[in-house]
Amino acid sequence: MSSVSLERAIDSLMSSGQRQILLNLDGIKSIAAKGLGELVSIYVTVAKDGGEFKLFNLTPTVRQLMVTTKLSEVFAFYESEQAAIASFASSAGCEPKGVSQSSFTD
Repeated sequence: MSSVSLERAIDSLMSSGQRQILLNLDGIKSIAAKGLGELVSIYVTVAKDGGEFKLFNLTPTVRQLMVTTKLSEVFAFYESEQAAIASFASSAGCEPKGVSQSSFTD
């Protein structure tokens, strides 16, 4: 199995026309400042291109980190993939594509 960077995975989805993107954070115990910066950068890139970038399956520690850093006011995050997908229901377009944390590296 090959792995790609998160940024490259998002770029690939965006260049294929996907604008509704989910990121599965299941099993991620913590996110360093660099990782938070990368998530914000991806969020801005997707939003500038008219898309939506949402997170799901946050561990309690990561959820608390998002609240503490006030990124909970930036990102939409959901308990499950089903809830995240349902949140796109009011948006026009294709079914969202997801990226799992196991498919990318730092």
